[in-house]
Amino acid sequence: MENTNNLNTNIPQSTESPIIISTPTKKPNIFKYLFIIIIFVLLIVIISFYFILKNKTSKINSIQSNNNTIQPTPDNNTVKQIIETPVNTQEKTISYQAKSIEDDTNSVSKLVLVDQNNKEKVIIEDKYLDDENGTVNKTLTKVSYSNFIFSSDNKYLFYNTNYGYEYGTSFLYDIKNNQIVKIGFLATNAGFTSNLKYFYSCAQSGMSAGGILIKQLPSLDNEFVRLGGEDSYNCNYNNNNKITFSGLKENDPATVVSQYEFSEDSGSILKIK
Repeated sequence: MENTNNLNTNIPQSTESPIIISTPTKKPNIFKYLFIIIIFVLLIVIISFYFILKNKTSKINSIQSNNNTIQPTPDNNTVKQIIETPVNTQEKTISYQAKSIEDDTNSVSKLVLVDQNNKEKVIIEDKYLDDENGTVNKTLTKVSYSNFIFSSDNKYLFYNTNYGYEYGTSFLYDIKNNQIVKIGFLATNAGFTSNLKYFYSCAQSGMSAGGILIKQLPSLDNEFVRLGGEDSYNCNYNNNNKITFSGLKENDPATVVSQYEFSEDSGSILKIK
């Protein structure tokens, strides 16, 4: 029996290479990147929405601020004045003519005012005068109107009313207010001052009384009066805006016994003789 203890232990051993197990390569996680992209896009959307909302809020606050600003309230009277008084609007001028009309059918005389459009307005009517008390061969005296003088602004009319050949008197008519003012004598001279602030008239005594009358316009108040009896006056409107009233000697009209001077600029009258 062989001694197994003497066996050669140097017998080469069979060597085997270790088995290397290869680790499989990890594939990139696409969901991770997709999540990151979604988060990034969401942040951009949130930031954009924030700035849009902020800008919109700023505009709303600006509009509200403008609406809350106190605007000046226009004065109603000022607005009304602007409406009632247009700029550069001139008052329409109306021209007139005066006519004396005898209506024999109705035995009446009429003073008629005719405007530039041929529209007629009857100022006054006077019945014909009965010269006799009886009814047989009764004659009527016709009233007539004459010596028409309009003011330059066509607001006033001066005229004489004649009752036959022996008597008459003068009147001043306010066209706008339809008012007739009796002068008190049959004027031999009358007119209006250039500034249209006064009407003047004078008369020599004779069949009718003489006198002086100056009236304010438009009030028609008396500014200066000399009336009655045998006082006889002549008046002359000078180029220096003054009117000279001369008192004439009875039975000698060429002799001046008194004299007044009226200034339309100052509205005063001065006795100079």
